Amino acid sequence: MNKYEKQIKEYQSLFRILEGMKIFYNPKSERKGMCSYSRVGSLIRWAEIYAPGKIKDHDYIFHEILHIAVNEAKYKNQQELLVQDICNIVNVLGLKLLNH
Repeated sequence: MNKYEKQIKEYQSLFRILEGMKIFYNPKSERKGMCSYSRVGSLIRWAEIYAPGKIKDHDYIFHEILHIAVNEAKYKNQQELLVQDICNIVNVLGLKLLNH
């Protein structure tokens, strides 16, 4: 398992909406710096994250996982679940939201 595959598994586990989804890393595709997915009905059956290409962002995999999670939440009308998971990530990181 390479570092990107490991990151995919770790980041995928942070989002309940992605449970059970197959997310692959494809370093050999001509596509670079993006993701794609295959939907059957209301479910994404699998998603593919391509090599970062010229992108040097160390958070590239997390960025692409967020794209997949946002699309899945929007399609399933489960934005609340996604927002809860994002808030949990922020809290785990020790960040505080400002009280206005």
